[in-house]
Amino acid sequence: MAGKSSQNGTRVDSTTAHETTTYASEFQTGRFGRDDVAKYLERIGLDPDQYLDRKPSYELLSELQAAHLYSIPFESTVVHVKDWTDDDAEIRLGGGETAPLGQAAFERLIRLQRGGFCFFLNSLFASLLRYFDFRVSEVAARVNYQVGRDPEVVGLRFKPTAHECCVVDWDASGGERYFCDVGFGNSQSLVPIPFHDGATVQSPTPNGTFKLVETPYLPGTESFQHLTPDLSSRWTVWNKVEATASTKEYWTPTYSFALATVGFTDLEVLNYYSSNHAEATFVNFFVCTKLHRETGRRTTLYFREGMEYQGSRCARLHTKPKNEGDPDGRWIDMRVGPIKQILRHEFGFKFPEAYSGN
Repeated sequence: MAGKSSQNGTRVDSTTAHETTTYASEFQTGRFGRDDVAKYLERIGLDPDQYLDRKPSYELLSELQAAHLYSIPFESTVVHVKDWTDDDAEIRLGGGETAPLGQAAFERLIRLQRGGFCFFLNSLFASLLRYFDFRVSEVAARVNYQVGRDPEVVGLRFKPTAHECCVVDWDASGGERYFCDVGFGNSQSLVPIPFHDGATVQSPTPNGTFKLVETPYLPGTESFQHLTPDLSSRWTVWNKVEATASTKEYWTPTYSFALATVGFTDLEVLNYYSSNHAEATFVNFFVCTKLHRETGRRTTLYFREGMEYQGSRCARLHTKPKNEGDPDGRWIDMRVGPIKQILRHEFGFKFPEAYSGN
């Protein structure tokens, strides 16, 4: 079988392409086959004919990461809604089910045109990258409780380990590795971050400067390291928040992790915690958010208990930054019908007539 020309002019013998999808399990990592990669590329707005035979490179990694973040919403709807058929049903936080991984996640992404959160999105992204012969370590991180806020004012406190991200390299990368994350929502870089202490990148989004910092311990735990020594160094992604008329510029940590590959079964445990535990982040708020490629603006549907409008439990739909004259958001009744309509029209979700689930 002859090779095909790629977008950058290189040729790859298609007999070396990975033809068959393997889904992650206890004994193997996930890697998509050619047909599924074609579907994935279409889902993120890229032409399969131009991408299927490309070799791994920083340029390809950057294009795939940005396309993913512009195309697929970050959302927690599965955790709160199990059945989408009763339009009058009230949505209760935590009333859904465990977010699917593996084949069910891929079907949800492609057939239902939905999104997910970190374990769903980054595990799928890792399987996509492996088709192109990127090497991917899936790692687990602790998220800062006060993401986006000045640590000099609010201090530092990290949540339990409950976030997945990726460290990537390839044969011709010259020993350079890159940090990638397509599953955090806001406060994340659209471009890969070189994996070395102090590496800084500029992402084309508001407050888009990110830095990777290595320390011998989790930030904020210096005072008790003698009690609980951490033998593995920590890597922390910091985000620069620009000064405003009323606030100074500052750096805030997003999340911190050790460079240690986490297997699929361990990620399943973390995903189950994130979908079910009473104190887990995603159990306690409803979110769907997507970044717009054309404008760089972000549309978000968000609800937390206590949010009301005219006496009814309501989520807020808004886009930031606003254009002059834009309304300051809309209030959406927290019932299946109104929320489903917003998810369909604003975020591209599909709700097939004969299918009620996630």
